[in-house]
Amino acid sequence: MFRSLSLRSVHSSLVSLVDRGALKSNESQMKSARILSKLDVLLQEYRGKAKDYEEVVRRQREDMEINTEKNKEKNKEKEEEFETAPPPPTPRGIFLHGPVGTGKTMLMDLFYSSSTLPKKKRVHFHSFMSDVHSRLHQIKKKQLDVEGRSFHIDLDPERDPIRKVALTLKEECDLLCFDEFQVTDIADALILNNLLFHLFSNSCVIVATSNRPVSDLYKGGVNYEYFKPTIAMIKNYCREIEVGDSALDFRTEKAKESEASTFIVGDECGEIVDDFVGSWEGNEEVIDLKFGRVLKADRVDSKRKIAEFEFEELCDSYYGSSEYRAIASKFDVVILKNVKQMSLKNHNRSRRFITLVDELYEGRVKLICNASTEIDSLFVTDEIEEEWVGDDDVSPYVNGVSSGTAKPLPGWMDVRQGGGKMLGELASVRELRFAFQRAGSRLKEMTSGLWWKENGA
Repeated sequence: MFRSLSLRSVHSSLVSLVDRGALKSNESQMKSARILSKLDVLLQEYRGKAKDYEEVVRRQREDMEINTEKNKEKNKEKEEEFETAPPPPTPRGIFLHGPVGTGKTMLMDLFYSSSTLPKKKRVHFHSFMSDVHSRLHQIKKKQLDVEGRSFHIDLDPERDPIRKVALTLKEECDLLCFDEFQVTDIADALILNNLLFHLFSNSCVIVATSNRPVSDLYKGGVNYEYFKPTIAMIKNYCREIEVGDSALDFRTEKAKESEASTFIVGDECGEIVDDFVGSWEGNEEVIDLKFGRVLKADRVDSKRKIAEFEFEELCDSYYGSSEYRAIASKFDVVILKNVKQMSLKNHNRSRRFITLVDELYEGRVKLICNASTEIDSLFVTDEIEEEWVGDDDVSPYVNGVSSGTAKPLPGWMDVRQGGGKMLGELASVRELRFAFQRAGSRLKEMTSGLWWKENGA
């Protein structure tokens, strides 16, 4: 609905949606839209100045005959003169945070649609990190094949695989938009510090959404102290904007407007599915995954792109975002049967289900979901104390990297334990509390008649 809008400012697009009755007016969203619109203008201005700067650099480099002994001293003077001319200041990105269902993703999509930057990328954070891990795997495999194990002790930063991935990403996009930014495990925490350092250092602008403020990212994780420079770095390069009224979930309100629902409680799902599908054309299909793995769908209608899966089949296996993304990209309708109630105790299963919902949502998949209980009772959470800490410098430009914020983390971290549990589980389990709310909100929207109508049913 929102990603197909013609190019215009975020604020004017939001006003248009309100005027058409597609959205209700909300001052918090309007304020955020105005700030995003300003960023869009700054990015356009920056692009022009950066092009001019690159042309100056190109001409200076051409004038300098560095390899000739005769001009060595002259070239040194030119190099020093060139270094005193700084590049144009990079606009600060934006980190949108706030409660579930307050329109953060919608605002980011409006911003992404309105941006005229030719090199831009919009991706769910799960998918982004999965892609980063895949790229790192390929680089390390190539280094191992070519150079053997000795490359692991090479400390030359030019050969750092994370740096190589970051520079490749910068070549692909000047603007990177993340949906659902979150950090829950030590591997991602280690990678992110170095990755973001190189992205920010090379003028990549990031706009992200999250249920948490920046200060709460990875809170309670393994060696959280080592992650604090990453938090400071994000704060320096991104302006924090809180979105929405915590008492209002726009997805839930939207779903209420639609009487029909494809979220089915109890045993009547089989009959409803049979009525919907009619007869299955084709019994099974094998979906190719990365690294030579496959996922088998036992009940498929290939012609109409419909597939049926059991909850335990997808959420009690070693699947993740890449597998669920493959399902979302291959099928227009997914039928998920026998969804069980989830809690923090079975957090691995819960996390997989939430990731599945996120990928289906990103893929605009139409969902028929059969569960043992209603959506509001599907997730059981324990109370976890939270502290919201955060401040914001409203300067629209990056003011350089302050002391201590631009150092990539070391390649090792000690593992602390407490009470027989990895301390990193605290961050992961705490994050589930927010993720449960988001998944429930998205389920209500995805199983509403309005969702089916908007997505071509």
